[in-house]
Amino acid sequence: MFALIGLIALTIKITILATVYATLTLVVLYLISKTTRKIWLARLMGNKLLFWFCTGFIFTVALFIYAFSYWGYSGLGDYSCIPIGNGFVVSSIDALENSWFEPDKEKYSRQADIINFAIKKNTLCGEFTGFNSDDCKNCFIVFNAKTERMDEFRSPEEYSSFATKNDLPQHKEFKTFIENYREHWGGLKNIFLP
Repeated sequence: MFALIGLIALTIKITILATVYATLTLVVLYLISKTTRKIWLARLMGNKLLFWFCTGFIFTVALFIYAFSYWGYSGLGDYSCIPIGNGFVVSSIDALENSWFEPDKEKYSRQADIINFAIKKNTLCGEFTGFNSDDCKNCFIVFNAKTERMDEFRSPEEYSSFATKNDLPQHKEFKTFIENYREHWGGLKNIFLP
């Protein structure tokens, strides 16, 4: 149900964005056609309403494709995700305290549960609670999405030493899923893209 509401909201947002972008395209090309003597541009501006509808349709299709692409998909309904790189995402349901990612593309059900984390240069660093909810106290994980290499650390000191040596975020720089989500998907990206 929440996914359906999210899809409806996404459709409304894409429609509004496509309308604005089509209008801006029409205005810019109209102004250019008045200042230059290009015949093809004059023909294009001959039927402004048709041009506006066609441009709006093209923007709508392009924004839908982006919205469901790897780099544009932020989740629907109560499911949310943040791309790490190389096809990997950090996921959460209801943006709760716990989140997870699947480090093995072949083993679909193997989930690494993380609490607070940071993403830097396609590398995920986080407080690790175990695979599929196996308990691991004071554990940390570093996952490089490019090399698909994962390192586990059993103490904050061990992680801090590795992070310092490899220019990775320290434990105090980790944020919750919702903070990372707002940082990644917020700002101008939230305004100008679906």
